[in-house]
Amino acid sequence: RHYDSPALKGIPIMSLLPEGNQLWLATQSRGLALWDETNGTVRWFDERQALPDDWITVLAKSNGDIYAGTFVGGLARRSSDSWTSWKELHGENVTALEPDANGGLTIATRHGLWQLASNDQLTPMSLPWLDTEVQALCRTPHGLWIGARTSLNYQPTERSHMAGGATSRSHEVKCEP
Repeated sequence: RHYDSPALKGIPIMSLLPEGNQLWLATQSRGLALWDETNGTVRWFDERQALPDDWITVLAKSNGDIYAGTFVGGLARRSSDSWTSWKELHGENVTALEPDANGGLTIATRHGLWQLASNDQLTPMSLPWLDTEVQALCRTPHGLWIGARTSLNYQPTERSHMAGGATSRSHEVKCEP
């Protein structure tokens, strides 16, 4: 089925995130759209509503909040109808987001990985074997796959499985929603 929404014509869509009968759409240079399937309306969010950038690269949901990674504005979170961003990530191109089982979020950027804990503590992840330009993340029941500019890496959930850095696996990978 093709959806012909005049509000979305000609706007590049970068990422999608369903939420009930609504769909969050990350756009290039127009901000974030919330499309309502039941009535076809679109509600826009951009820098005027405190998003740090109008080019949204990736979306994720964690602990009931919507997270938007941006091209040059870092990370924003929508909670209780307002947006929050982290100054530590301002200027960063967020390339991937992956929620964790503790209500936190792993954040990939072109300058490394960050971990946002459920208490809002943001810390850079120090993985010396990892290429700093991280492009993709995929969490599995046993760890986190990390796609970097020049390598594929695996960070096991349990530290005891880590024997000196990145691990290679040759099994079927099913990323969790």
